[in-house]
Amino acid sequence: MKRFNSDSSESEVILEKMWQVIDQLKQTGEPFNRKTYEFILDAYALEKDSSHIFELCDQMKLQGLIPRLKFFHKALEMSVEENDPILQAKILHYLDSSNHKRTAQTYHYMFVCMRETFELERALDTLDIMKKEGIKPKFLSYLSVVEMAIQIQHSSLAFELLENMESLDLFKNEDRSIYVEALRSAAYNSDYDIIKTYWKKVVVDYNLELDEGLCLYILNLAGENSNPLLATKVVQYLGEKGFRYRECHFMPLIEAFVSTNNFENTFKIFSAMREAGIQPNKRIATPIVYKLGRDKNAIGKAQDALVNIAKKSEKIDIVAFNLVIHALAYNGENQAAVEFYGHADDLNVSPNSETLDALLDACIHAKDAELGKSIYRELVSSRGISVTATNLSKMVTLMCTQIDYEGAFTYLERMKKLKMVPLQGCYYKLVKTLANAHDPRLTLAVKDMKAYGYPISTHLNAFIEAQQDADETHCKLGYAMLR
Repeated sequence: MKRFNSDSSESEVILEKMWQVIDQLKQTGEPFNRKTYEFILDAYALEKDSSHIFELCDQMKLQGLIPRLKFFHKALEMSVEENDPILQAKILHYLDSSNHKRTAQTYHYMFVCMRETFELERALDTLDIMKKEGIKPKFLSYLSVVEMAIQIQHSSLAFELLENMESLDLFKNEDRSIYVEALRSAAYNSDYDIIKTYWKKVVVDYNLELDEGLCLYILNLAGENSNPLLATKVVQYLGEKGFRYRECHFMPLIEAFVSTNNFENTFKIFSAMREAGIQPNKRIATPIVYKLGRDKNAIGKAQDALVNIAKKSEKIDIVAFNLVIHALAYNGENQAAVEFYGHADDLNVSPNSETLDALLDACIHAKDAELGKSIYRELVSSRGISVTATNLSKMVTLMCTQIDYEGAFTYLERMKKLKMVPLQGCYYKLVKTLANAHDPRLTLAVKDMKAYGYPISTHLNAFIEAQQDADETHCKLGYAMLR
């Protein structure tokens, strides 16, 4: 007989001794019993040689011996190691023909093979058969079916199977980390109902550890589905587990709260962010901007929320204050925007450069340059805020809304002295204003615009040409009338 070449010298020694025992048994001339055949099969198993399984079965049959279930289980184990479902089917046929009843262990070898060949439907049918036969599956058998459901992202099926495992008490003293993978499958598949249902069981009841990536997926689902309670729990969990808070943790939380018009808690998130060392900004406030931009009634609720926060002697974040002013200006409520700014001291808010931006937007919409200059002086001179390129660019744009737009050059020169780069939008507005007025300084403005790296768009170029053509036509008509 062939000998086994193993990398493990210990296995090789054991196998050699086994064959020596078998040779000695043969020399006695005594017929083998079932235990001897099982011993021989063990030797073939160590050699990873399944070709003799049925030969041994036939030899036993000739001796009138029926192989024990232990023999078939070893054979099934060999079929699993070789990942050979055809071999396994043939072994099961021999097992059934020997009048043995399949046990939980028998089915376990079947499940392992099904897992390797990914036969989910067959595995589910097999679980039904076991239930009818009153056979309780092994923990690892059931687990292999759950893993298949997770692999195809059938999260509802995975959790249904997990519930069945709980009812069969299969998790007794066993690790439940498979729940995390099932939850991950649901999150990746945007299965919000599953996440909402099983968050508490996975995180609280079973105290299982989630990674930050999975938490982010769940946070986004909570935000998209207007569930501030779930979003809050996830953010709290991240903090409790020692994860460093980041901006991406708070945006879904803001989205969840604002979708329910709960502006008071929405605005309080900004304060929580600052406490966590994160500076709120316009980007993270995007869900609020969208909400206030589409819903005028929401603006009133946002204003009321800030008033309520102030009444509770709680701090109002300047970002929240500025958002309301921006929203009022965006929706054409220019006077209301300025009036709300007037309550800054009552709300214990210190306006900043972004407050000035928001107010100047209102003035630009209203084309009220005098009000804009007044607000600019108050915030810069009286309140001492440091002007930015955005502030001064908006002042340029505001001056361009007037018939007398000379003030635009004053603020443009101020930016140059402060070595600030004017925004493209203000140059765009200035060029159009100069072209419309047939101002000879147009050429210089276009040159400056290009010097700052701003391209002259096709639309702007067409506008300039149209104004120049209109000017030429006007001149020709004047000349013709003089003649």
